[in-house]
Amino acid sequence: MRKPVQIILGVLTFLPFIIILAAIGFGVYKALDIFLSPEGVNPFLLFAYFGYAIQFLLFYSLFYLALGIYYLIHIIRNPLFDTEKKGLWIVVIIALNGLAMPAYWYMHIWNTTPVSNSNYYTRYESGTES
Repeated sequence: MRKPVQIILGVLTFLPFIIILAAIGFGVYKALDIFLSPEGVNPFLLFAYFGYAIQFLLFYSLFYLALGIYYLIHIIRNPLFDTEKKGLWIVVIIALNGLAMPAYWYMHIWNTTPVSNSNYYTRYESGTES
């Protein structure tokens, strides 16, 4: 995978954390804006923003689902993983997707070190001697 594609995938992987912080900040800002206004307080005005929030959360959920599917396909097609490692990463991505996707991106997409031929063909990993 080329470096620009890795960078774009990394930005997309870490984007949900930034989006969550921005959504929380927007909600707090609007709540304080409504409740601290000098005019009469209309708490139902806060519900007017739910339409935007629902649309945003729908887009966010579909985006995150697509990103998770991309990572699952990448795990399945990765020739450097044996069956156990593929199964482990699939379970981890499904169970802890928001936390596991950045870890997987850093460990197996961004930090790709060249593997020597003996390690590639024998699938030997240091520290796994029996």
